[in-house]
Amino acid sequence: MNLRRARPTCHRAFDEATAILVGDALQALAFAVLAQGAEAGKAGAARLIMVRILANASGTSGMAGGQAIDLVSVGPKLRNRGA
Repeated sequence: MNLRRARPTCHRAFDEATAILVGDALQALAFAVLAQGAEAGKAGAARLIMVRILANASGTSGMAGGQAIDLVSVGPKLRNRGA
């Protein structure tokens, strides 16, 4: 994809290495924001749940896993598992 919201994507505006670093930095920022001001009690417990959800969504069962599928799928046609 070269455009997002009618603007060049990060890897087009800069380069692929910069785009990867930006993604890494934004993911780390998400964890930092959730950890900020974490205290015991209900608010702290809710933050822990959000951290777990974020970790699962960005790991092998989520974003990273989906990107791995994308990488190995360049070229070959994917089989529809639902059919």
